[in-house]
Amino acid sequence: MPSEILTRSFGRFHAEATPAEARLTIRRDGKDMIRLFGRDLIYRSGATGGQTSG
Repeated sequence: MPSEILTRSFGRFHAEATPAEARLTIRRDGKDMIRLFGRDLIYRSGATGGQTSG
């Protein structure tokens, strides 16, 4: 069974998150601009005010 993929668009930016793989990709005009995985995603989320546990 494939992982759930969450998508959201903000003007020219498109975000795609895969919670099961702890992956976030942000694209602009079809090109990857930011790609975060695993612990890097959790750390950066906390640094920008996101909620983290433990």
